[in-house]
Amino acid sequence: MILMTANANKTWFIAISIILCLATFVMAKEKLTRFPGEISQISSPNKTYLLSNIDDDKSPPYHTLFLKDLKNNTNEKLFFYNRYVDVLWSPKGTGLIVNDHGGSDYANSIIFLLNGVKKSVDLKATLRQKISENKSIFGNHHVYIEGMEWVDENRVKVKISGYGDIDPNGFEIWYEYTIGNGFKRIKRK
Repeated sequence: MILMTANANKTWFIAISIILCLATFVMAKEKLTRFPGEISQISSPNKTYLLSNIDDDKSPPYHTLFLKDLKNNTNEKLFFYNRYVDVLWSPKGTGLIVNDHGGSDYANSIIFLLNGVKKSVDLKATLRQKISENKSIFGNHHVYIEGMEWVDENRVKVKISGYGDIDPNGFEIWYEYTIGNGFKRIKRK
C-alpha cells in the first residue's frame, strides 16, 4: 500500500486537474451557431465584434446579420438570408464563416475577412473559377457547400456534399481552403 503525505496528495490533485483542463481546452472545438435560433447574437473571440441576427417575418429577406464593431462603435448590415445560416468565428475573431442554407437543395459558404479592409469570399463562386468541370459539385441538383472548421486564421475546412443525377447515392468531398491561395483536397475531416 502506498501512503502519501497530504502535500503530495495535493500536488497530484493539482497536476491532474491541470492536465484535464488542458485536454478539455485542446479537444474543444468551436461549434457552428445557427440563426435564427435560441440566441440572437454572438461576440467574436477577441471581443471586437458582436454579430446580431434580426428577424422580419413579414417580407423577404426574412433575416439580416448585423456586425457591430465594439471598438469603433459602428454597426453595419453584413448579410441577408431567407431560411437559416450557421456561423463560426475564426479563432482570433478576424474572420467569420456564414453557411447560407438558402434552399432545401443548396447551401453556400461565405467567408468574411474582418482584419483591416473588410471583404468576403464566396466559396461556390471561387470553386466555380477553379474547378468548374467537377460534375459532382456543379452537375447535381442538391449540393451543400459548408465551412465546417477554422484550421487557423487563414484556413478553413470545407465540406461539399450532395446528390442528384450525377451522384444518385450521394457524395462528400472535403477541402481545405486557404484564403488567397485556393483549395486543397483533404481526407474526410
